Amino acid sequence: MDSIARFLFDNTGNITNIDNIAKSTGLSEKTVARYIRSLTEAFLFYKVNRFDVKGKKLLNTHEKYYPVDTGLARAVLDRGVDDTSRPLENIVFLELIRRGYRVRAGSFKDREVDFTAEKNGVLEYYQVCLTMLNDSTYEREIRSLKSIDDNYPKIILSLDGVVRDVPDGLIHRNVIEWLLS
Repeated sequence: MDSIARFLFDNTGNITNIDNIAKSTGLSEKTVARYIRSLTEAFLFYKVNRFDVKGKKLLNTHEKYYPVDTGLARAVLDRGVDDTSRPLENIVFLELIRRGYRVRAGSFKDREVDFTAEKNGVLEYYQVCLTMLNDSTYEREIRSLKSIDDNYPKIILSLDGVVRDVPDGLIHRNVIEWLLS
């Protein structure tokens, strides 16, 4: 159970493949699935299903898991403050839940959208990153959102103090300001 929990903490925000965990731990897939279910039922992790953005339907495999408390992950993994990317995504996830959204991990063709958040029949898309100042990061973060051809809000949250211009239909916001709004 400890190695499964450690794996989930270490892979926060990544798609989880039970088969791979089973192979790396030497446990059966059934046992791994049972341990993960126990960890979510004990309210240590949120299970986040994947959502097909184009087909507007849930996908039944390879969920993501987020700790209910970012401090737990830091304590278990004994990492310093250098690792801020995953905790930042985790914090945005927790805030969306707190605001009453039903949150899923978006999947669009071969691309990923960090979160699809639905509330009162309105869908919003979120990408979370540390910075958009680097051109390659900028391109990567807008690529998934730009290719979605519906009219729901598409928001990129970053720690940047300066908000970059983004293509029409996309919104770039400072994540701290968003959290405080």
